Amino acid sequence: MLLLIAILTIVLCVMHIFKSEQELNDRFTMLDDLTTKASYYDDMLTISSNTFALTGDEQWRERYNHYNHYNQMIRTLLKDTSSNDSFISSLIDNLDKANNVLMEIERDSLLLSTRGKKKEALALLASKSYKNHKKIYLSAMSEAKSLLNRSNSALIHQNSMQTGSLLALIFLSFVVIFSIWYYFKHYINQVENKIQLLTRLDQLSGLLNRK
Repeated sequence: MLLLIAILTIVLCVMHIFKSEQELNDRFTMLDDLTTKASYYDDMLTISSNTFALTGDEQWRERYNHYNHYNQMIRTLLKDTSSNDSFISSLIDNLDKANNVLMEIERDSLLLSTRGKKKEALALLASKSYKNHKKIYLSAMSEAKSLLNRSNSALIHQNSMQTGSLLALIFLSFVVIFSIWYYFKHYINQVENKIQLLTRLDQLSGLLNRK
């Protein structure tokens, strides 16, 4: 019975370990995927606003609004997913602030383009403020992705160490339980043998009974 409990405990602990590691991997994979998508939509917003300013083609303004919808969704998911890690959350906040400034400039450019002020729209997108915030955004994005990779590797290593320690402890516990079980079994067998021997001996003479 003790062996069965020990084996069941080992199985449950191993399952818990692998489940925790899988959840950890899934979380970092999602964050990495979201930052990649955020970079993609930022590029699409930049291309759409610049092309609309150059051509005045309405389809590029529509594309900007289309990509902006998904960009907002990705930003919300990034905040929600990174909320458990204060440092990563701080990076995402910096990323979001830079993105807000970029989008404000891009929307102003779209408005100028709509009014036929092509030069002013292009000048706004080529401004020092826009370029600086674009650098801040790209730098924060690169740092966030780098941190995610480092954190993922570190946590996986830590989890592996904890897994090894736990498995060693479980194995040691199994050995102790097995040793105790073996000792009691051996002790009980000895007691039973002594009882059987006593029942076969004559209490007065000490000789074997003839029955």
